[in-house]
Amino acid sequence: MAPQVEIDAAVGLSRYMPAAGTTTAAKVFQDCGVIDGITMWDQMTFFHPRSLWTLENTPMAAVMPDPDSFVDPFATMAYAASAAPSLNLSIGTDAVRRSPAELAQSMLTLSAMTTGTVTVQLGGGEIKQCKPFGWKRSQGLKRLEDMLRGVKALLDAREPIDLQGNHWNFDTATVGNAQKDRAFRLWGLGGGPRLIDITTSYADGFTTAAPFVATSPQRWTEIKDELKGQLVAKGRDPGSFDFGLFPACCLIHEDENVLDRVLDNPIVRWLTLVNGRINQADWLLEDIEPPIAADWHYAINLLPMKIGPAEADEMLAKVTRYHVERSWFIGTPAQVADQLQGFVDVGTTWMHVGDLTPLVLDPADAAESPRRVIEISAKLKANSAG
Repeated sequence: MAPQVEIDAAVGLSRYMPAAGTTTAAKVFQDCGVIDGITMWDQMTFFHPRSLWTLENTPMAAVMPDPDSFVDPFATMAYAASAAPSLNLSIGTDAVRRSPAELAQSMLTLSAMTTGTVTVQLGGGEIKQCKPFGWKRSQGLKRLEDMLRGVKALLDAREPIDLQGNHWNFDTATVGNAQKDRAFRLWGLGGGPRLIDITTSYADGFTTAAPFVATSPQRWTEIKDELKGQLVAKGRDPGSFDFGLFPACCLIHEDENVLDRVLDNPIVRWLTLVNGRINQADWLLEDIEPPIAADWHYAINLLPMKIGPAEADEMLAKVTRYHVERSWFIGTPAQVADQLQGFVDVGTTWMHVGDLTPLVLDPADAAESPRRVIEISAKLKANSAG
């Protein structure tokens, strides 16, 4: 049997959607028996230029006039937990836009709302979340080190502490001791040598995207082996470290004709352009020409509000159908589960099964996405039962 894997699903994205939909989805996931937790992403700005978010490209534009009206994940996660108090709670965010003390306080608060585990996945930041609002994305990795060290220190301490960091310094700091007996996980999120070094020094786990980064089970194994080697060299136990993937890069549907249209959709093609390989140079390892400059990186370069219609069309023209097909897990729930199984088999301990198809489906069809995610999760869990 394959190893057991913890599976998360997404809830709560847009402020255009009724808030009650979040609690309904959370309860469905809790009660289905094959979903362990829910994940929310801390976004301010989506990936698309506004010129692409039109009724011509997606029926969802009728109910979501823009794709940037994200919910606050910490507040929404608490709301979801009120309806599904046994789910694990996971938030993917960055280390730039919050302080260690505030994050520790939020984690401790959420811990009282679930019997599950609370996890925060921390990346180095994206320029589209930072620059428009006055944050400096260039400080991301040093702030990530501060965040991991600072939060862990506050959670571990029972008396006020001092701590010197790169940007945050503690002077007789405490967040109190309530709820500190609960399980917390702090994970590094993303990739790159410096982020991995910080993660193996201070974090409890690591997550990255498949196939955007971990292009295959073999490549994922190589990444994990590098992490394990660093952990051992630093005197840490790889067996106590989590290795997570977020294949939020799934396009799931039972109808091949629908999937065919989805693969040609400009919104999906744009996501392929900017994220199909997070490190654009990775396309070259597969003898595929990148659709954008090999040294271009969305976290450093993408400011979608500054991209006009003509520039967006010019950029999209370089995305081929082959790029799209190589960038996503595509098919029926059973087919996608089979594609994900290879990653489970090589020792993935946590997986966020995310379906991006609803972005371009009719809202009634998009409402079937949770069922499809549950079907995938059920098959993955069945393969690891016993």
